[in-house]
Amino acid sequence: MTTKNPALDMASFCVKKLAERDIQATIVCNESTDGEVVLQVPALELNEELSQCAVYRLVSELLEDHDGYGLQLTNPITGDQGGVFCYHPDTFIPSSDGADVEYWPGEAGATFSWADLIKDSTAWCEGWPIPFSEMVGQRVGFLASLFMAKPVSLPRYRAG
Repeated sequence: MTTKNPALDMASFCVKKLAERDIQATIVCNESTDGEVVLQVPALELNEELSQCAVYRLVSELLEDHDGYGLQLTNPITGDQGGVFCYHPDTFIPSSDGADVEYWPGEAGATFSWADLIKDSTAWCEGWPIPFSEMVGQRVGFLASLFMAKPVSLPRYRAG
């Protein structure tokens, strides 16, 4: 069922995908949120913000489902391919805490490069930036892009 509210539809999609992973999420959209669609995911939050560590634990589980591949985000607004979550061959140590996950912030049409993996998390705010996510909210846009991600072969790594 779709509504005339893309943010609500996308948040509902996220709730369904999170539930498939046994992660409880709720949607709030009322006077307390000024009518804005707010997706609450306590298991992925720290101080009411998406926790990078908690999200990376989820990403690590998703990567395990696609052994040897990266996960390329799909922009839920435009359909463009975006950044890639992966394990770096030099630093990969299997870990249940998500510390083994790396992110490449590519944009549509860009070529993946091992050298361009994110080194710091200053741009993390309710997830990595997703172009046009302001239409549905950054959190909803980021989580939807994660659940729309496709497995992608990565170029062979050559130690420098």
